[in-house]
Amino acid sequence: MIAVAAVALAIGCRRRADAPADAAPLASEVVLVADDPAPVLYVDVTGEVRTARGVASVPAASRHAVALDGPDGPGGAVWIADASTAAASWPARRGTRLDLERLGLAGLPPGLASRVTLPDPGPPGALPPPAQGVVVYGTRWCGACADTRAWLDARGVAYRFRDVDDAVGDPGAALDAARACAAVGAPDDRVPVIDVAGRVLVGFDPVRLTVILGQPI
Repeated sequence: MIAVAAVALAIGCRRRADAPADAAPLASEVVLVADDPAPVLYVDVTGEVRTARGVASVPAASRHAVALDGPDGPGGAVWIADASTAAASWPARRGTRLDLERLGLAGLPPGLASRVTLPDPGPPGALPPPAQGVVVYGTRWCGACADTRAWLDARGVAYRFRDVDDAVGDPGAALDAARACAAVGAPDDRVPVIDVAGRVLVGFDPVRLTVILGQPI
């Protein structure tokens, strides 16, 4: 298995000849090898995309989404693997840098948050298209939600607040929050859930918000 993995990496994550550059993610054809020192990409605890020499150099909190540059080179497609389990190698699938950011952010430890019970989002599917703008899912009684809104207000950031407890005024808020979390594998048992153009942050973390809002939304 490891030998096969090494061959897959040695050929530079080669794409199938019949697969167009803009095709949907392919079945796993590349694996990430634990002891390979090749450069990999990951999302650190601040929300920044970083480069490390092999999985061993990636902090444990960031190993749920580790990527290799694909055959298009930097800025093109990447191959993303969940390397959070102990193994000699992990299967990777083709995606975009945005996919890496969304999966990497969602898997980080939550920021300040309050526990809630959200509905069952149903079976997980492919990553949906990025949302537009900033949406804050929360409750009126949650202190971390209030802190999030105050932080955004103080910086003039436009956002939409959706109350997951308001079954009358916004009956779809709780389910939409659960679905946003499920799409990227984020914990769905607490608020705020902050969706920044498809990048989902769970809990209030001003450092991560600063990093993410520094990018076009």
